Amino acid sequence: MLVRNFRAKIAGHAAVLGLSPAETAAAVALCDTMVTAYNVTEACKATMQAMTTWRDEILFGRETGALAPVAPLFPAPPAGSLTMGAVDQFIELRNRIVAAPGFNESIGADLELLGPEHRPKDPSEVIPELNFRVSNGGTIKVTGSLQGTDAVRIEKKAGDGEFTTAAFLTLTPGDFQLTTTTPGAVERVALRAIFIRKNKDYGNFSPIYNVVVDSAG
Repeated sequence: MLVRNFRAKIAGHAAVLGLSPAETAAAVALCDTMVTAYNVTEACKATMQAMTTWRDEILFGRETGALAPVAPLFPAPPAGSLTMGAVDQFIELRNRIVAAPGFNESIGADLELLGPEHRPKDPSEVIPELNFRVSNGGTIKVTGSLQGTDAVRIEKKAGDGEFTTAAFLTLTPGDFQLTTTTPGAVERVALRAIFIRKNKDYGNFSPIYNVVVDSAG
């Protein structure tokens, strides 16, 4: 299983990849979350099969009137707090590792992060692919991957004006507030985004997204 292999080996590559001890521990904990969810589910499946056998013994057992066996017990829920969206978190971690300056194909093969047909993207190929959703009061909800970069800068433009910075996000999903040029008015705003890596623009600007904003809610 890829996750188990990754968990066993990530500490050995952490320094080269620029992962701090805290980030390495978080990566291991993420793997533990995924393995725990998988193991508990498989254990429940096995218990459900045993439950079916137990039911059939009670309903159709030949020893009529004999004391029925004790019902199988399902495994207890895992202790501690498991986070949701573990697969998306792992993909984000994988993208960050692949984009790290110290990454190479040998590390990718050892961690099983690269297939033979894959390679890290050149910056010229990197384009943000984000989704913007407007909620009441001019709040813009942003979803999409950071593709292993440090942050994304979102720029806005109303009418024929110039693009100006609207927000920086270091995590997705995230949100930011967008106000209209005229308070209380309904306005169409163009948005675009570019990734940030090591405090510099990285890759290309995204396509332009148009949203309609009513900052009065």
